Amino acid sequence: MFKNIGIFQGTIIEQSFISDNEFITHVPYDNSDPMDREINIYYPIIEKGLHKDFDYSGIISKSFGEKTGLHIDLVRSIISRSQSDIYIFSPHQYEEKVWQNIWDQTYIFHEKSISLIQQTLNSIGYPNLEISDLHQTPWCFSHCWFATSEVFEDIAKDLILINKEMKKNLLNQNKVPNYSALANPSKGEVKKDYILRPFAMERIVGYLIKQKLEKNYKLFIYKDPRNFEKSMHSHLKPLNQSYIKIIEERQRNFSESDLQNNSRRNIYSDLIFTENIRDVISKYCDTEFTIERLNKLKYSNYF
Repeated sequence: MFKNIGIFQGTIIEQSFISDNEFITHVPYDNSDPMDREINIYYPIIEKGLHKDFDYSGIISKSFGEKTGLHIDLVRSIISRSQSDIYIFSPHQYEEKVWQNIWDQTYIFHEKSISLIQQTLNSIGYPNLEISDLHQTPWCFSHCWFATSEVFEDIAKDLILINKEMKKNLLNQNKVPNYSALANPSKGEVKKDYILRPFAMERIVGYLIKQKLEKNYKLFIYKDPRNFEKSMHSHLKPLNQSYIKIIEERQRNFSESDLQNNSRRNIYSDLIFTENIRDVISKYCDTEFTIERLNKLKYSNYF
Protein backbone atom coordinates (compact mmCIF):
# COMPACT_ATOMS: atom_id res chain seq x y z
CA MET A 1 0.00 0.00 0.00
CA PHE A 2 1.57 3.27 -1.11
CA LYS A 3 1.42 6.37 1.05
CA ASN A 4 -0.20 9.53 -0.33
CA ILE A 5 2.91 11.20 -1.79
CA GLY A 6 3.07 14.46 -3.72
CA ILE A 7 5.89 14.32 -6.27
CA PHE A 8 6.34 17.74 -7.85
CA GLN A 9 8.33 18.63 -10.95
CA GLY A 10 8.76 22.12 -12.32
CA THR A 11 7.77 23.23 -15.81
CA ILE A 12 8.60 26.74 -17.00
CA ILE A 13 5.46 28.70 -17.89
CA GLU A 14 4.77 28.71 -21.67
CA GLN A 15 6.68 25.47 -22.16
CA SER A 16 4.57 22.47 -23.05
CA PHE A 17 5.30 19.25 -21.21
CA ILE A 18 3.37 15.99 -21.29
CA SER A 19 3.76 13.85 -18.19
CA ASP A 20 4.76 10.24 -18.74
CA ASN A 21 4.06 9.34 -15.11
CA GLU A 22 0.66 9.73 -13.51
CA PHE A 23 2.23 10.12 -10.05
CA ILE A 24 4.19 13.27 -10.94
CA THR A 25 2.45 16.64 -10.48
CA HIS A 26 3.85 19.20 -12.93
CA VAL A 27 4.04 22.71 -11.51
CA PRO A 28 4.35 25.67 -13.94
CA TYR A 29 6.56 28.43 -12.59
CA ASP A 30 7.88 31.82 -13.68
CA ASN A 31 11.51 31.67 -14.83
CA SER A 32 12.02 35.44 -15.10
CA ASP A 33 15.14 35.06 -12.92
CA PRO A 34 17.01 31.87 -13.88
CA MET A 35 19.31 32.40 -10.87
CA ASP A 36 16.30 31.46 -8.73
CA ARG A 37 16.46 28.00 -10.28
CA GLU A 38 16.76 26.27 -6.88
CA ILE A 39 13.73 28.06 -5.46
CA ASN A 40 11.31 28.93 -8.32
CA ILE A 41 9.09 25.87 -7.97
CA TYR A 42 8.57 26.33 -4.22
CA TYR A 43 6.62 29.58 -4.69
CA PRO A 44 3.56 28.15 -6.51
CA ILE A 45 3.54 25.01 -4.36
CA ILE A 46 3.36 27.02 -1.13
CA GLU A 47 1.18 29.85 -2.46
CA LYS A 48 -1.42 27.42 -3.83
CA GLY A 49 -1.07 24.90 -1.02
CA LEU A 50 -0.47 22.07 -3.50
CA HIS A 51 1.37 20.02 -0.89
CA LYS A 52 -1.65 20.00 1.43
CA ASP A 53 -3.35 17.37 -0.74
CA PHE A 54 -0.66 14.88 0.26
CA ASP A 55 0.76 13.30 3.42
CA TYR A 56 4.34 13.50 2.06
CA SER A 57 5.78 15.94 -0.47
CA GLY A 58 8.96 16.45 -2.44
CA ILE A 59 10.40 17.91 -5.63
CA ILE A 60 12.36 16.10 -8.31
CA SER A 61 14.18 17.53 -11.30
CA LYS A 62 13.85 16.13 -14.81
CA SER A 63 17.30 14.57 -14.38
CA PHE A 64 16.48 12.95 -11.01
CA GLY A 65 16.33 9.40 -12.40
CA GLU A 66 19.57 9.78 -14.34
CA LYS A 67 21.46 11.24 -11.38
CA THR A 68 20.21 8.85 -8.70
CA GLY A 69 19.52 5.69 -10.70
CA LEU A 70 16.05 5.61 -9.13
CA HIS A 71 12.70 5.11 -10.84
CA ILE A 72 9.94 7.15 -9.23
CA ASP A 73 8.03 3.98 -8.31
CA LEU A 74 10.96 2.84 -6.17
CA VAL A 75 11.00 6.23 -4.42
CA ARG A 76 7.29 5.81 -3.64
CA SER A 77 7.92 2.30 -2.36
CA ILE A 78 10.81 3.35 -0.09
CA ILE A 79 8.83 6.21 1.44
CA SER A 80 5.83 3.96 1.95
CA ARG A 81 7.85 1.24 3.70
CA SER A 82 9.93 3.43 5.99
CA GLN A 83 8.55 5.18 9.06
CA SER A 84 10.48 8.43 8.75
CA ASP A 85 9.65 12.13 8.59
CA ILE A 86 12.30 13.18 6.07
CA TYR A 87 13.82 11.25 3.15
CA ILE A 88 16.97 12.10 1.21
CA PHE A 89 17.67 10.58 -2.21
CA SER A 90 20.88 12.45 -2.88
CA PRO A 91 22.67 12.31 -6.24
CA HIS A 92 26.46 12.52 -6.55
CA GLN A 93 27.02 10.15 -3.61
CA TYR A 94 30.52 9.48 -4.93
CA GLU A 95 31.34 12.98 -3.59
CA GLU A 96 31.06 11.51 -0.09
CA LYS A 97 34.01 9.22 -0.85
CA VAL A 98 36.20 12.26 -1.58
CA TRP A 99 35.01 14.92 0.89
CA GLN A 100 34.20 14.25 4.53
CA ASN A 101 31.07 16.41 4.43
CA ILE A 102 29.09 18.75 2.22
CA TRP A 103 30.68 21.89 3.70
CA ASP A 104 34.22 20.71 2.87
CA GLN A 105 33.07 20.18 -0.71
CA THR A 106 31.36 23.59 -0.72
CA TYR A 107 34.48 25.32 0.62
CA ILE A 108 36.66 23.93 -2.16
CA PHE A 109 34.27 24.49 -5.08
CA HIS A 110 32.37 27.64 -4.01
CA GLU A 111 34.36 29.11 -1.12
CA LYS A 112 32.57 32.46 -0.89
CA SER A 113 29.19 30.76 -0.59
CA ILE A 114 30.17 29.84 3.00
CA SER A 115 30.38 33.56 3.85
CA LEU A 116 27.18 34.27 1.91
CA ILE A 117 25.32 31.58 3.86
CA GLN A 118 26.74 32.71 7.21
CA GLN A 119 25.85 36.36 6.63
CA THR A 120 22.35 35.47 5.44
CA LEU A 121 21.63 33.21 8.41
CA ASN A 122 22.89 35.91 10.75
CA SER A 123 20.70 38.60 9.15
CA ILE A 124 17.50 36.56 9.71
CA GLY A 125 18.48 35.46 13.22
CA TYR A 126 19.12 31.78 12.38
CA PRO A 127 22.02 29.86 13.97
CA ASN A 128 25.28 30.15 12.05
CA LEU A 129 27.20 27.18 10.72
CA GLU A 130 29.58 25.82 13.33
CA ILE A 131 32.24 23.11 13.51
CA SER A 132 29.57 20.64 14.67
CA ASP A 133 27.81 21.13 11.31
CA LEU A 134 30.75 19.42 9.63
CA HIS A 135 29.55 16.15 11.14
CA GLN A 136 25.82 16.75 11.56
CA THR A 137 24.66 18.25 8.25
CA PRO A 138 23.38 15.51 5.93
CA TRP A 139 24.46 15.48 2.28
CA CYS A 140 21.48 16.89 0.45
CA PHE A 141 20.89 19.07 -2.58
CA SER A 142 17.77 21.09 -3.21
CA HIS A 143 15.61 18.79 -5.34
CA CYS A 144 16.25 15.36 -3.87
CA TRP A 145 14.36 15.25 -0.58
CA PHE A 146 10.85 14.42 0.63
CA ALA A 147 9.16 14.99 3.97
CA THR A 148 5.81 14.92 5.69
CA SER A 149 3.88 17.78 4.13
CA GLU A 150 4.05 19.76 7.38
CA VAL A 151 7.86 19.52 7.48
CA PHE A 152 8.05 20.14 3.72
CA GLU A 153 6.10 23.38 4.15
CA ASP A 154 8.37 24.56 7.00
CA ILE A 155 11.55 23.93 5.02
CA ALA A 156 10.11 25.36 1.79
CA LYS A 157 9.12 28.59 3.57
CA ASP A 158 12.60 28.82 5.08
CA LEU A 159 14.16 28.37 1.64
CA ILE A 160 12.00 31.15 0.22
CA LEU A 161 12.94 33.44 3.13
CA ILE A 162 16.66 32.66 2.90
CA ASN A 163 16.73 33.17 -0.87
CA LYS A 164 14.96 36.53 -0.53
CA GLU A 165 17.42 37.68 2.13
CA MET A 166 20.41 36.33 0.20
CA LYS A 167 19.49 38.51 -2.78
CA LYS A 168 20.16 41.60 -0.64
CA ASN A 169 23.79 40.56 -0.10
CA LEU A 170 26.23 41.77 -2.77
CA LEU A 171 28.18 38.51 -2.40
CA ASN A 172 25.27 36.70 -4.08
CA GLN A 173 26.22 38.43 -7.35
CA ASN A 174 29.76 36.97 -7.38
CA LYS A 175 30.40 35.26 -10.69
CA VAL A 176 31.01 31.52 -10.83
CA PRO A 177 33.80 31.52 -13.43
CA ASN A 178 34.14 27.78 -14.00
CA TYR A 179 30.48 26.78 -14.12
CA SER A 180 30.82 26.06 -17.84
CA ALA A 181 32.95 23.05 -16.91
CA LEU A 182 30.23 21.60 -14.72
CA ALA A 183 26.92 21.36 -16.51
CA ASN A 184 24.70 22.23 -19.42
CA PRO A 185 22.46 25.26 -18.83
CA SER A 186 18.71 24.91 -18.61
CA LYS A 187 16.40 27.01 -20.80
CA GLY A 188 16.81 30.69 -20.00
CA GLU A 189 20.23 30.22 -18.41
CA VAL A 190 23.52 31.59 -19.74
CA LYS A 191 26.62 29.95 -18.28
CA LYS A 192 28.76 33.07 -18.28
CA ASP A 193 26.11 34.89 -16.22
CA TYR A 194 26.06 32.34 -13.41
CA ILE A 195 26.37 33.77 -9.91
CA LEU A 196 27.00 32.31 -6.47
CA ARG A 197 23.48 32.34 -5.01
CA PRO A 198 21.99 29.17 -6.59
CA PHE A 199 25.04 27.17 -5.49
CA ALA A 200 24.62 28.40 -1.92
CA MET A 201 20.88 27.73 -2.00
CA GLU A 202 21.21 24.14 -3.19
CA ARG A 203 23.39 23.38 -0.17
CA ILE A 204 21.30 25.12 2.49
CA VAL A 205 18.68 22.33 2.44
CA GLY A 206 20.96 20.05 4.47
CA TYR A 207 21.31 22.77 7.12
CA LEU A 208 17.52 23.12 7.38
CA ILE A 209 17.05 19.34 7.62
CA LYS A 210 19.65 19.27 10.41
CA GLN A 211 17.55 21.84 12.29
CA LYS A 212 14.59 19.46 12.05
CA LEU A 213 16.64 16.50 13.27
CA GLU A 214 17.49 18.47 16.40
CA LYS A 215 13.74 18.42 17.12
CA ASN A 216 13.73 14.59 16.92
CA TYR A 217 12.32 14.18 13.45
CA LYS A 218 13.38 10.89 11.86
CA LEU A 219 15.59 10.82 8.76
CA PHE A 220 15.97 8.16 6.06
CA ILE A 221 18.97 8.42 3.70
CA TYR A 222 18.99 6.35 0.53
CA LYS A 223 22.37 4.74 -0.17
CA ASP A 224 23.12 4.40 -3.87
CA PRO A 225 24.14 0.76 -4.49
CA ARG A 226 25.72 1.49 -7.87
CA ASN A 227 29.46 1.29 -8.42
CA PHE A 228 30.56 4.87 -7.77
CA GLU A 229 32.31 5.09 -11.14
CA LYS A 230 29.07 4.27 -12.94
CA SER A 231 27.19 6.96 -11.02
CA MET A 232 29.59 9.70 -12.12
CA HIS A 233 28.57 12.21 -14.79
CA SER A 234 30.19 11.50 -18.14
CA HIS A 235 30.79 15.19 -18.92
CA LEU A 236 33.07 15.57 -15.87
CA LYS A 237 35.78 13.14 -17.01
CA PRO A 238 38.89 15.01 -15.75
CA LEU A 239 37.26 15.60 -12.35
CA ASN A 240 36.03 12.01 -12.19
CA GLN A 241 39.52 10.68 -12.93
CA SER A 242 40.94 12.80 -10.12
CA TYR A 243 38.28 11.54 -7.75
CA ILE A 244 39.07 7.92 -8.63
CA LYS A 245 42.78 8.55 -7.96
CA ILE A 246 41.96 10.13 -4.59
CA ILE A 247 39.82 7.18 -3.54
CA GLU A 248 42.40 4.62 -4.70
CA GLU A 249 45.31 6.44 -3.03
CA ARG A 250 43.41 6.65 0.24
CA GLN A 251 42.82 2.92 0.19
CA ARG A 252 46.47 2.30 -0.66
CA ASN A 253 47.97 4.63 1.99
CA PHE A 254 45.60 4.29 4.93
CA SER A 255 43.84 1.43 6.66
CA GLU A 256 40.06 1.32 6.91
CA SER A 257 40.32 2.14 10.64
CA ASP A 258 42.40 5.24 9.87
CA LEU A 259 39.67 6.54 7.61
CA GLN A 260 36.85 5.48 9.92
CA ASN A 261 38.49 7.42 12.75
CA ASN A 262 37.86 10.51 10.63
CA SER A 263 41.42 11.79 10.86
CA ARG A 264 41.26 14.81 8.58
CA ARG A 265 45.04 14.74 8.27
CA ASN A 266 44.69 11.35 6.60
CA ILE A 267 41.59 12.15 4.59
CA TYR A 268 43.13 15.38 3.23
CA SER A 269 46.77 14.32 3.13
CA ASP A 270 48.89 16.10 0.53
CA LEU A 271 50.13 12.64 -0.46
CA ILE A 272 46.63 12.17 -1.87
CA PHE A 273 45.66 15.72 -2.82
CA THR A 274 48.83 16.25 -4.83
CA GLU A 275 49.55 19.40 -6.79
CA ASN A 276 48.45 17.69 -10.01
CA ILE A 277 45.17 16.57 -8.44
CA ARG A 278 44.52 20.04 -7.02
CA ASP A 279 45.24 21.64 -10.39
CA VAL A 280 42.60 19.47 -12.08
CA ILE A 281 40.02 20.16 -9.35
CA SER A 282 40.81 23.89 -9.58
CA LYS A 283 39.38 23.94 -13.10
CA TYR A 284 35.95 23.38 -11.53
CA CYS A 285 36.36 25.78 -8.59
CA ASP A 286 35.71 29.48 -8.07
CA THR A 287 39.04 29.77 -6.21
CA GLU A 288 42.30 27.97 -6.97
CA PHE A 289 42.78 24.83 -4.86
CA THR A 290 46.16 25.72 -3.33
CA ILE A 291 48.17 23.92 -0.64
CA GLU A 292 47.13 26.72 1.74
CA ARG A 293 43.47 25.95 1.14
CA LEU A 294 44.14 22.23 1.58
CA ASN A 295 45.67 22.98 4.99
CA LYS A 296 42.64 25.05 5.97
CA LEU A 297 40.50 22.10 4.98
CA LYS A 298 42.68 19.67 6.91
CA TYR A 299 42.27 21.62 10.15
CA SER A 300 38.63 22.73 9.64
CA ASN A 301 39.87 26.27 9.53
CA TYR A 302 37.42 27.88 7.13
CA PHE A 303 34.23 28.65 9.08
